[in-house]
Amino acid sequence: MCGFEVVPNVMFSDEASWEWVFDGIPTGSTICISNVGVMANKEWYSDFLTGMEEAIRRLNPSRILFYGKIPKEYDFKDIEVMEFKTNSFRGRKKESE
Repeated sequence: MCGFEVVPNVMFSDEASWEWVFDGIPTGSTICISNVGVMANKEWYSDFLTGMEEAIRRLNPSRILFYGKIPKEYDFKDIEVMEFKTNSFRGRKKESE
């Protein structure tokens, strides 16, 4: 309404969250997904990959802004993926510091 483009940050946990977590997110649009915080735990990481697959199935995104480390074993097929490493948004130190 105000002319701002909003990119939904798709956040899910396990399958129980799927019932409501994708509601209201437009299909065929750009979405943001992050795997920060799940990489160190095998069960969480497995749930993340399963949830990401479900997000892609339900939302059919045209582009994914991926915050964190892109899983090398995952095939995004024809979806454009832009990676933002976890330190991408931290302030840079001035040269004098």
